[in-house]
Amino acid sequence: MRIQAIFNTDQIGGAERSLVATLRSQASSYKIEAWIPNVSDSMELKKYLDETIPGVKTHSFKIGRDYYEVSRGSYFSIVRVLISFALSLFYLRKLSFRREDLIWLNGNKVGALFSYYLATKKHEGRVFWHLRDYFPDNKFLKILLSKLQDLNLRFIANSFSVKEHFTFYWPKFKCQVLYNSPATITKDGPREFDGTIGLVAMLTPWKGIHDVLVMAARNEAKLVNLGVRTIKIYGGEIYHTSSSHLNYKAELQQLTKKLSKIQISFEGLVRPQEIFTSIDLLIHSSLRPEPFGRVIIEAMEAGVPVVSTGLGGAAELVTPDRAWTYLPGHEAMFLKAIEQAWKGENRDQKVAQATQFVKSLKNTVKTQLNEIVDA
Repeated sequence: MRIQAIFNTDQIGGAERSLVATLRSQASSYKIEAWIPNVSDSMELKKYLDETIPGVKTHSFKIGRDYYEVSRGSYFSIVRVLISFALSLFYLRKLSFRREDLIWLNGNKVGALFSYYLATKKHEGRVFWHLRDYFPDNKFLKILLSKLQDLNLRFIANSFSVKEHFTFYWPKFKCQVLYNSPATITKDGPREFDGTIGLVAMLTPWKGIHDVLVMAARNEAKLVNLGVRTIKIYGGEIYHTSSSHLNYKAELQQLTKKLSKIQISFEGLVRPQEIFTSIDLLIHSSLRPEPFGRVIIEAMEAGVPVVSTGLGGAAELVTPDRAWTYLPGHEAMFLKAIEQAWKGENRDQKVAQATQFVKSLKNTVKTQLNEIVDA
């Protein structure tokens, strides 16, 4: 049997790394084939797949540019998405899968597109739509889901927060939880502290990087006194959407000019192994509910203290016994969380508990995955 994994982008983000880890765990039982959208002509995801899963077979597929780029929002955006959705279906017209194939749709864009396409082809095999974000409640998806009643479709949520949100609006569909699998971070030994904070996220406003930079600029002297010397921003504009995403990096670069004593650097897309052996603290700064927060558990596994807004699925990870939290824009909480994460009396205990939590989480993920795949 084969798993046909349909990716949402051709670059490497948390959702992509998580699915690759899942596929690798199933490689002894299934033949793995991966389908990568031709969005930016990047070969990074294909390279990562080839390195991680021996014998994986990769394909590329064409997708309507507007369908990929336009954020949901205005009436005109919806119209452009519908037109591009139809165009993308045309591009897929020659695609065919076997009945015994397990088709794994990694995200809402490919989830909507491929599930509808498979329904029109009367596909009888299993289809997993993996929710990597909260499922939008809009007319387009209501109409689309009404057309999928005969498809052997199951939804997978990457946190209980995402599942609860989905089942509230769509109680007729079955939805199970599968936490994101963390990368394995290896360390040669204790890292020598040099005052480096890491922000690890795709560059989009709701991830809150600007919120951190604004608070850092207003409280630069206090942060320097706490030992902060560098803030490294890891990530890129991997989803190539427009609207609020547009020019966000340029806006962040303007904000960095307000800091004179703390060095700010944009590191781009970097593998987790390099990130979490190069920082002393992770700040997870999302401004709206986070579907999961994979970078949180990667930091925890590496023994890096985590400060987070703790919204949405992230709240399932950053409990008070293993992380520090603050409210977005709340400067006093922000400074206190950083101070406690670096110098608090129970700092080492929390970090150790966080590392142990990730070990137990890996076993939880194995159990969840077996229940989903074997059902």
